[in-house]
Amino acid sequence: MDQDQYYKSTYKQSALSADRQRVDRLSIFFNDSLKSTKILDVGCGPGVQTKFLTEHNDVYGVDISQDALKEADQNGLTTVYSNLDKADIPFENNFFDIIVATDIFEHLFDP
Repeated sequence: MDQDQYYKSTYKQSALSADRQRVDRLSIFFNDSLKSTKILDVGCGPGVQTKFLTEHNDVYGVDISQDALKEADQNGLTTVYSNLDKADIPFENNFFDIIVATDIFEHLFDP
């Protein structure tokens, strides 16, 4: 099963139910204090966990699923396809102020 099939058949349904809790937790840390910040959401999926930050910040999302990235783009993230197992995130060092990686490490072969 490739990543897009997994996303459509399994991950999307289970992740959406847990996203509200994750958003609540992230908002505790980020609150309304972030403005004009560059944020990277690693393994962003559909972008629902960080879309609340897009109003006042530049939020980028990387994921291996093209389908998930389409949804993240609709949620206001600037999206980039990346196979994180190959460490090919195409940004300069120190480009981001904050990097968020929730629910991603268990999907990597060699984190």
